[in-house]
Amino acid sequence: MRLVQEIIYRLRSAWPERSIARDLGVSRRTVREYRERAEEHGFLAADAPLPDAAAVA
Repeated sequence: MRLVQEIIYRLRSAWPERSIARDLGVSRRTVREYRERAEEHGFLAADAPLPDAAAVA
């Protein structure tokens, strides 16, 4: 679950999807899917806390 939290953290920090994918060794599609899910749950809002492992499971 740490990978998902790291992807969300980097998305919130305005990293490009391509850079996240390359740096973490996942596909751009994977990053895009996590972005969509994070947006649905409000995890990308600047004032929202980062989700814990249970929230992203």
